Amino acid sequence: MAGRNLSLVIAFTQGSATASAGSTDGQSATFTLTNNSSHNLCIVSAITIRGQKLTSWNAQEVSDTDAASIAAYGRFVERIDARLLEDTIFAGAIIQAELLRHKDPHGLARSLRLMNRDAATLAHMLALTMGDRITVVETQTAMNADYIVRRRAARMA
Repeated sequence: MAGRNLSLVIAFTQGSATASAGSTDGQSATFTLTNNSSHNLCIVSAITIRGQKLTSWNAQEVSDTDAASIAAYGRFVERIDARLLEDTIFAGAIIQAELLRHKDPHGLARSLRLMNRDAATLAHMLALTMGDRITVVETQTAMNADYIVRRRAARMA
């Protein structure tokens, strides 16, 4: 089985046979044994197959796009390092899941820091107390969400 990184050793108790490979891939091999005699039995006492899985780490690319998202927000490219992933169907499923997760910017933040820009902003910030609900609308990232004031801190600069 030259060129396939496989070796086949057959021991016979009686008669002989010829081995030929039916199919091989990186995970399995199929062999066919043909009796060399048309009238005598061939008895196989042992078969030893040795092989090494051949893995190709060649570069592969799987991509997906969302035309509506590109038209609305512009093109954004995210590359995922999946060099050890052999299954392109599984890689495609990962790409589709990531596309669904990130195709529309959601603009939500865990916390916000409000900065004083003028006297009106300062007055509004000082009027807020713990537990107050504020709505933040920002068009660039499409943020439109309510936040609860949980902590206040002031710093003079």
